Amino acid sequence: MELVKSLRKSTEVVVLAMGPMLLALLAVIALPLLHVPAMAPAKGVLVFIAEVTLLTLPVSLLKDRLAPSAICAWELALPIPAALRWLADGAVALVVLGPAAIACLVSLCFWLYQWPTWLQPHWLAGSVLVLLALLAAWLAGTAIIARRRRARPGGTLARLLPPQPPDQPVFPSPSPWPRTLMLWRHLFWLPFWRQGNLVGLRQVIFFLAGATTAVLWSAPTLVPALPAPVLGFATSGLQILLTDRGDKSISEQLQRLSPFWHAWPLHTAGLARVARILAVFPALMLLALLAGALAVRQAPVNATIAAIYLGLSGAAHIAIACTGRFGRQARVVMLFLTVLVLTAIGSELWN
Repeated sequence: MELVKSLRKSTEVVVLAMGPMLLALLAVIALPLLHVPAMAPAKGVLVFIAEVTLLTLPVSLLKDRLAPSAICAWELALPIPAALRWLADGAVALVVLGPAAIACLVSLCFWLYQWPTWLQPHWLAGSVLVLLALLAAWLAGTAIIARRRRARPGGTLARLLPPQPPDQPVFPSPSPWPRTLMLWRHLFWLPFWRQGNLVGLRQVIFFLAGATTAVLWSAPTLVPALPAPVLGFATSGLQILLTDRGDKSISEQLQRLSPFWHAWPLHTAGLARVARILAVFPALMLLALLAGALAVRQAPVNATIAAIYLGLSGAAHIAIACTGRFGRQARVVMLFLTVLVLTAIGSELWN
């Protein structure tokens, strides 16, 4: 319910800023599956698997919130029949995948209504593949939630034996790291990679996706099927999303540390400031990569527009890190406006 409330508060902003793009995505979401009957078998299987993976992605990303560890550990002790557990997991997967399934069916109806010539010979097979993909995505989502619910924190022996003291202290002394960086590493870096925390992996995925779109945007001839405006929007959105998610993760970690944070003999405000600054560093690396890709590009680029784009992008990342206390809706508005302004400026790079 917390996730639904947070999405509901920013729904009007998302629809206003990305309405045309969402309608376009709604129309093409089922298009790859409708082309599968006309493909070679190996390529068709790969497209089918990719479509099922894409549909299952919401469950994979939200599994920690759909089945929190504390509730899973509490639920294992209850006398709940296995069939009822599977039924509950399937119902949760159905709720999460419902919007994507409705969008896929709307897309299928759209293409059947348009009735293009390429669809007429194999419309029935394509429609069946769409339904099979939805069924496979639901089964995969149910399996992901069931595996998450039944995952145990450790082996039987590890749960029975008392905890052993570590061989070395948590903070080794002397440390090869400077004191501030050593504290940042233990308090804000390592927790994002341990105990099932996916923040580090998520940021790496955002960074790699942003680097890929930045390189493709700087050389549109590499993939002519992807228009330059789409690549520009993806590059701007991914770098802003990278900074926003990183800054939000730092804020959540500060909330976890708050019960004993101020009791430590540390300059906590300075350490929090360093953590927020380092959260902006991956996005600045993306900007440096984009600047280098534009510099080595053979085709002429408007240097003034490029400098304005890079300068405004850097200022936007710093502003996001400095406005962590804004309300959720005001922050969403700022992020969307930033992405739209950067996309509009980036579209003039080759003019």
